[in-house]
Amino acid sequence: MAKRMTIFLDRDGVINEKPKEGDYVKCPEEFKLIDGSADAIRMFNLNDFLVIVVTNQRGIGKGIISYDNFKKVMDKMENELKKKGGIC
Repeated sequence: MAKRMTIFLDRDGVINEKPKEGDYVKCPEEFKLIDGSADAIRMFNLNDFLVIVVTNQRGIGKGIISYDNFKKVMDKMENELKKKGGIC
């Protein structure tokens, strides 16, 4: 089996605008892509990198964001990246 290069990208502050310190992206409406992030992900994909998004969501553990809303935010991220060509 051929090896594939993999890149791990943090979500907040790399793909989307990072909320101010101590705050969290709590709903899809608060999720805003960083200009150029979809282009960068597209370039990784075109060069056969496996792109994995990682995110530490303390807000879930603290009860500030529900898992359901977290999933909705991630769905919005995926949809926005697809629209801008970041996901093939």
